[in-house]
Amino acid sequence: MIKLTCECGEVYHSNRQHIGKYILCKKCMNTIVVQENVPTAINSSSTTVSVQPTKAEKSITICKIRNKFREHYKVAIAVGALALLIILSSVFISNKTSYKSDPHEQPTSTARYTIETPPEPTSQPEPAREPTNPNRLPLGASPFGKGIRSGRSTLTIDNGTSTDAVVRVIRLGEPNQTVRSFFIPNDRKFTANQIPPGDYVLKVAFGNDWDNERKRFNFQRSFGKSESFDITESAWDEETDDGVIKHTRASRMSITLHKVPYGNFKTYDISEEEFLK
Repeated sequence: MIKLTCECGEVYHSNRQHIGKYILCKKCMNTIVVQENVPTAINSSSTTVSVQPTKAEKSITICKIRNKFREHYKVAIAVGALALLIILSSVFISNKTSYKSDPHEQPTSTARYTIETPPEPTSQPEPAREPTNPNRLPLGASPFGKGIRSGRSTLTIDNGTSTDAVVRVIRLGEPNQTVRSFFIPNDRKFTANQIPPGDYVLKVAFGNDWDNERKRFNFQRSFGKSESFDITESAWDEETDDGVIKHTRASRMSITLHKVPYGNFKTYDISEEEFLK
């Protein structure tokens, strides 16, 4: 029998037929090589063998060191991962707590996050540009209806302004009546026939690019109102040798629109609401 003593003091016995093999110490898990060396003590039933390190033992020792290093490395990685998880959890909880607001707490500043999250710049819409070919109605077109056609008088309007104009001929009374309306481009004139007698004012919308649906100009809008004027008609009979001749007389009114003192009729600025009344 070969007596083998481990470094930890544990004693094992092996037969000579196991020389060159290994025994795993159950106490310290070290590997013991079974080999026969010069005994340090002789016994009738057993031989004490002093184990000397061999190449195999050195290799086994290196393997054990590597194994322990790997075990320690795995333990270190696990500990590091656990520590990182704890740190991340702490940061998440801290952030969640910092953004939790008290519903009864009054805000201290309305621009608290201005530096961290600046608002995106809002794009301002580009101003509409006046078209090079603005919409125009035909000369004398009636945007507010045909009106009343029952008289013998005429009314001529000369638009001497730099913009187009829509003229409303209003007969004063209870209520006021829109006798006629017509479109006059700039530097044009229009004569309206069959104007009945009465006291009148003109309401004028100036501008460019007429909107048929909204009944207004899209650009350079302005509004004016004229002084009052009369449209009169008269009729009489004349007796002659040949019989009775009927005579009639009607007004032939002519008005020039100017924004300079050269017009023969003065206008006053009014609002769009007043123009539409």
